Amino acid sequence: RRNLVDRITALRCLEAQVSTGGIIDPLTGKKYRVAEALHRGLVDEGFAQQLRQCEVVITGIGHPVTNKVMSVVEAVNANIISKEMGIRCLEFQYLTGGLMEPQVHSRLSIEEALQVGIIDVFIATKLKDQKSYVRNIICPQTKRKLTYKEALEKADFDFHTGLKLLEVSEPLMTGISSLYYS
Repeated sequence: RRNLVDRITALRCLEAQVSTGGIIDPLTGKKYRVAEALHRGLVDEGFAQQLRQCEVVITGIGHPVTNKVMSVVEAVNANIISKEMGIRCLEFQYLTGGLMEPQVHSRLSIEEALQVGIIDVFIATKLKDQKSYVRNIICPQTKRKLTYKEALEKADFDFHTGLKLLEVSEPLMTGISSLYYS
């Protein structure tokens, strides 16, 4: 809202929050599901629509016919979520402590996730290969494109909010506050 980061960077940072537990209210540090974050004014409807796909990665992806909870790989193969979205959400999880098992909400290593079938060998290889990480976050200070891993490494921990924040040099013409960075 204060035009400190561009909308794509804001969306990627919000996707990371949703993929790892919920949208963080920068004033309270509390995490909310997408619908509640929309209700509280933390995100607009445009963001909420795009973030709902990330939310199913953490809550569990239900098969539209059988209602069976599916892994990200199964959901991608069934065309329920896009491959790009699935890998991006898993990358966020991997870089923040491990892949989340939807049914029990515990964090798993890549090897454990492979064993229980949450991911396949292709995705495991992609997650381990940092060269495959997409540069889709624009640093608000340098305007350089960063991977999510690089953004996490560059960000400073804010003790007041409990968030990792990228330093901002000047407002952009369009964008939203960097307080939404996770």
